[in-house]
Amino acid sequence: MSDVTTTDAPASGADAPLTVILGDEHDAALRSAVSQALKRLGATEEARRWGVGGSQELEVFEVKVQGARLSLEAETFVGLSASGPTWLVQRLQAFVNDALPPVPSAAPLASPRYVIVGLRPACALPTPDGGLDVLVYDWDSGELVRDMSWLSIVLGHTDKDLDVVSEGEFEDRLARLRAAK
Repeated sequence: MSDVTTTDAPASGADAPLTVILGDEHDAALRSAVSQALKRLGATEEARRWGVGGSQELEVFEVKVQGARLSLEAETFVGLSASGPTWLVQRLQAFVNDALPPVPSAAPLASPRYVIVGLRPACALPTPDGGLDVLVYDWDSGELVRDMSWLSIVLGHTDKDLDVVSEGEFEDRLARLRAAK
């Protein structure tokens, strides 16, 4: 049995280009998770480049998955990004999130933290082993999806418009967003 996961691309808007920042460019756990995700997708290497300009270092890694091109860039002060067709970038992001371990916190979060960032609900949930999971509302599916890249935002380390809310207010916002879909 193969450990490669096939990905049937959805039809509408699936080929539109999308770029996401997966996290910090120097995060070893993230790089390992990306490597695992690429293997799971059956990616084949197309090109690899590296360069320095002033204080900026740029590493580019291009792969093909089911005939589609995916570009990964690690750039100083920008982060590790993925660019390609929407269906492929979203699948990579989901696989990366699955591969990342829950983040242990220095001071364990005793109870869930519910926030609204702009219009988007997100929450940090303590795990039984003392770690932390982060769930963020996905505009396309209407579901909460695991996205550890939101950790610092949910914990309030951001300049984004963030409101800490009760569980009830959080559930109400989710219900309203889902009803509007």
